[in-house]
Amino acid sequence: MNFKDYNIADFVSDESFQNYCLKKDSASTFFWERWIIENPEKKDEVDEAALLLKSLKFNGDGISGLELKQSKDKVRTRLENQFSSRNGKIVQLPKRKKIFNFSIAASVSILILISASFLAYKNWDRIGPQKNETSFRVKYIEKVIPMGKKSIITLGDGTKIKINGGTKLIVPERFGPDKRELFLEGEAFFQVARDEKRPFTIYTGNIATKVLGTSFNIKAYPQDERIQVAVASGKVSVAKETGHQQENPIYLKPNQKVDYNKEYNSLKVGDFDVEEVFSWRDNIIRFKDASFDQVVDDLERWYGVEFQVKKNEINGGYSGEYKNKSLENVLEGVSFALKFKYKIEEKIVIIY
Repeated sequence: MNFKDYNIADFVSDESFQNYCLKKDSASTFFWERWIIENPEKKDEVDEAALLLKSLKFNGDGISGLELKQSKDKVRTRLENQFSSRNGKIVQLPKRKKIFNFSIAASVSILILISASFLAYKNWDRIGPQKNETSFRVKYIEKVIPMGKKSIITLGDGTKIKINGGTKLIVPERFGPDKRELFLEGEAFFQVARDEKRPFTIYTGNIATKVLGTSFNIKAYPQDERIQVAVASGKVSVAKETGHQQENPIYLKPNQKVDYNKEYNSLKVGDFDVEEVFSWRDNIIRFKDASFDQVVDDLERWYGVEFQVKKNEINGGYSGEYKNKSLENVLEGVSFALKFKYKIEEKIVIIY
């Protein structure tokens, strides 16, 4: 069924929508947030479905018969009140006499009956898509690259992505007929296959990066103060999203970057050092006048370790380049330059 044809009962019984309401996985959250923005006419039904699940105290593990009875009464009252307030008359839904110890599957069945009655009163007679209507349902997959690892994937359209450590990427099993969208949290280098009929959009926080076919790097770790988009080839559009609307985009050419400052909600365009930004793709870790905090962040992601800093202040900037070197080799250089001592205990690095 096309999601646009969903009624309240359909939303309630849809597993991915349940996961979205429970915030169980990022893929469902990403998909439904985007879908709701793109289909504002369905927002009332989506909100009602979410309230129904909340009324059932739904947690994915089923509910007791007593909880079901109490929740059903709440649902029934709210639907009756809503309908009477909208239509100027009182309508009572048929009541059941017996309550059993239902699983969540039975709970959903009851909600379908209740919602179907409610929709009938509203003269909603569409239950499925029309014969001449086509539908495309996108299923999203979450790919998480742990600290200390890197990965390369090729999407169904031929787009290649190299993913850095500590990154989460949410991609569809296959792209839709008119657009290609995914979600990034972390860092990745994209070589996007050109397709003028289907623009390629990457969402990172409230920044949308859109292309037709090009190569570029995005760095958008949640704990970082900024999101950076740096272009290697082609043309890239970057825009802020405010109130579910994209502001006027900024267009970047090769060797240009844009930095989004999260605190000030501002975009700044400039040039960048290609080696500094892209070197990680070639397994080179490179520092250019980096602060101690920046060094720690990069080493944690690169080697999959945790730093425990027991020295009060470590000042100064550090510059250096390492290719296929061990953590200890890197720390020897950094500790000498920034004047601290360290010891490595399995996956813990103690700075003192």
